[in-house]
Amino acid sequence: SFAFDGTDVYAGTEGGGVFINSSLLTETEDPISEFHTIEIYPNPASHTITIEICDIPEDAHLSIFNTNGQKILDQKLVDIQTTVDINSLPVGWYVVRCRTDNFTSVGAFLKE
Repeated sequence: SFAFDGTDVYAGTEGGGVFINSSLLTETEDPISEFHTIEIYPNPASHTITIEICDIPEDAHLSIFNTNGQKILDQKLVDIQTTVDINSLPVGWYVVRCRTDNFTSVGAFLKE
């Protein structure tokens, strides 16, 4: 599960988890003007994840970060449903961010 309190991201499972300061995930100091729900499944996942977000504007970008705040992937979103190959990622927690100039949506997944 994960939680986003408007500032920080918390991700965890029963008996463990990770806290990620969202300043690691933002490239500007601009405030988030809107917050949209993002769905990531299956979660946990081993081979691929599907990321689903509705009402995607043309300038939306998808980024995946590891727990050190390093950007693992950055790509333009072109559809409300995107499948990402995670085979090459090490086991662990990852944060997914969908961002435009007008909104940011954050989610997390566990790579098994």
